[in-house]
Amino acid sequence: MKMNISSRLFIYVILIILGFAALILVSNTLLLGPLYRFMLRNTMISALDDYSEVDYKADIDVWLSDIAELSSGKSYDVVIQNQDFITFSSSEEIGLMARPDDRQIDMPNQWPDLKDDSHTIDGDTKFKQLSDGTYIGVSMLGDRKTELMVCYREIDDGIVIFITQPIEQVNESVSQANILLLACTVLSLIILLFVVLRMSKRFTKPIREIQATVSEIASLNFDKRCEIKTGDELQSLGENVNILAGELQGALNELEKKNEQLKKDIDAQKKFIANASHELRTPLSLITGYSEEMSSGHLNTVKQSVQYSKIVAEEAAKMNRLLTEMLELSRMQSGQAKLRKEVLDVEQQVKLFLEKYDGYIEKNGLNVSLDSSEGVLGVIDPVRFEQVLANYISNAARYGDPHKKIRLSVKPDEDHIRIIVFNTGKHIDPAKLENLWDGFLKLDDARTRVPDSYGLGLSVVKAIQEAAGMDYGARNVKDGVEFWFDVERSRKDIG
Repeated sequence: MKMNISSRLFIYVILIILGFAALILVSNTLLLGPLYRFMLRNTMISALDDYSEVDYKADIDVWLSDIAELSSGKSYDVVIQNQDFITFSSSEEIGLMARPDDRQIDMPNQWPDLKDDSHTIDGDTKFKQLSDGTYIGVSMLGDRKTELMVCYREIDDGIVIFITQPIEQVNESVSQANILLLACTVLSLIILLFVVLRMSKRFTKPIREIQATVSEIASLNFDKRCEIKTGDELQSLGENVNILAGELQGALNELEKKNEQLKKDIDAQKKFIANASHELRTPLSLITGYSEEMSSGHLNTVKQSVQYSKIVAEEAAKMNRLLTEMLELSRMQSGQAKLRKEVLDVEQQVKLFLEKYDGYIEKNGLNVSLDSSEGVLGVIDPVRFEQVLANYISNAARYGDPHKKIRLSVKPDEDHIRIIVFNTGKHIDPAKLENLWDGFLKLDDARTRVPDSYGLGLSVVKAIQEAAGMDYGARNVKDGVEFWFDVERSRKDIG
């Protein structure tokens, strides 16, 4: 059976209180009597020292006065024995009489020689030696017996001093103390039942609140928070639980976003594979058809055979380029292709690119110009830099208007350098600008006149720029379209 923490704390505290009460009760019963006797014996022995200092050889009035002064206010009784007669007694008990006016008590001594282990006086009084000249015994006082403690000392000229003290009051005191302690314990328990119950609930309230919050977190409800103001470790624990809830909420939100993105990526991958299959099917069909015609022997002229061979070679080249771009895109997206960055003059790299692709530019009749911005250093991978530019130039050549004007610009900013490729031509549908970088995107008919338009080049650009952590984009401008990408600006150049 489970028990909540408040009940357990309440029971533990009550048991501890009862244990302490029982311990005190037992200690009072077992130790109070011996402690009282020990203290009483020390007091009586000390009194013997004082009485032993009295000059009993002096006039009787003198030493009686001294003894009376020493005995004033004391609870014990004093008996002075001279030889075999009692010369002074402060008690009427145990067969002793008060001193008469004739200043002499002619009463035979009834006190025994206490040097033996035990003694009997007239068969009524028995004493047993304890220690240090101390005896304890039982004496008949009238019709009842009483327990006495006796200390005695012999001094010069046969004088013996006895000090006696009834100790039955000790037992009565212990009983009364136990009754009082028991009553106080019962009363304290009644009060503590309410106090401890209230305190246990108050003490465990923060713990219950933390438990409730953790239960909500376990149920994926991260809105509940601990409101604990105890100023101790419980408050710190509550704050940590709140932090944990916030972190888990953020992690869950991030996981949901990534899950949504993963779904989109899976859909995009499926679409990509479907489009790739479709794009590969066309050249494969052409290659298969023309190859079968060539191998069938039905071609009548050499010219026709050369034409078919040229078509097969062109379609094979298209397939090779498509597969190469797909492989490159896959490597970039999987992180297998690492960027090897160097600090280079960006404009110089653009010029080297134009020199390298001079044949392509001339073959396609492109009118290319460059806006100068000399001495700008960037942190780039020259191979990937050339690859992005090649895709942009190829895209401009493919979709530009008959004027085929292309303008390249290098524009430095505070922490990056932007390279812009402008081409004259028709604007892209604004609704399709954001999806322009998806593989195999089909644009409007006016921009898909070219039969080898596969649309993987811009996907490669996207993968390269994202791997480098730099921005890219496209926008419609006056008289045409601009494609741009950023490279990191060198700190050497900034400084």
